[in-house]
Amino acid sequence: MSHQHDSKTQSYWRRIRTAIWSASITIALCSGGPMAASAQSSGAPLLDSQRPDVGPMPAPVGHRQPQQKDLPPSVSRDEGGITAGQRAFDRSLDICRGC
Repeated sequence: MSHQHDSKTQSYWRRIRTAIWSASITIALCSGGPMAASAQSSGAPLLDSQRPDVGPMPAPVGHRQPQQKDLPPSVSRDEGGITAGQRAFDRSLDICRGC
C-alpha cells in the first residue's frame, strides 16, 4: 500500500514541477526575454497609429478615390435618408419591441 501511495505522490509532484516550469518559461517569454529585445530592434515598419505625422494613405496606383464632386446629385441628396423599400423591409422583420 505504501508503494502505491509513493507512486501517486511522485506523480503529483512531477505534474506540479512541470506546471511550474511551463509557467516560468511562458512568463519569461511574455515579459521581455531575449527574444523581445531582438524583436524591438528589428526594422519592422511602424503602424500609422504610431506615426501621428502621417495622414491618410493615398489610393494605390490605378485606383482613384472618388470625391463628392464625382457622385451624381441624387446620391448626395439621398445620403443618410431612409427609402420606402427600407421602411417596408423593416416592417417585414416582425420584431417584437414590447416583449
